[in-house]
Amino acid sequence: MSENSKPNSEVNPQVMSAIQATNELVMCTARSQSQALAYEGLASAVNLMLLNASHNQFGAQKIEVAMVAATCARILKAGA
Repeated sequence: MSENSKPNSEVNPQVMSAIQATNELVMCTARSQSQALAYEGLASAVNLMLLNASHNQFGAQKIEVAMVAATCARILKAGA
């Protein structure tokens, strides 16, 4: 076997630099992306909570209007 047929075991420094830069990029952006997803989930939960509260308030106002109308009808009926 001649020396030219041996596989080259050295890694190109440019390849190592590119791999290291990619790893650093992934490690640096993973934390900020996960934090952004957590904030987005929190904002969505708060949005749903406020939406439910407004729907409940609107429903309570409709019940209140119906109760006032029924009371007024009873008062008018009793006076007649």
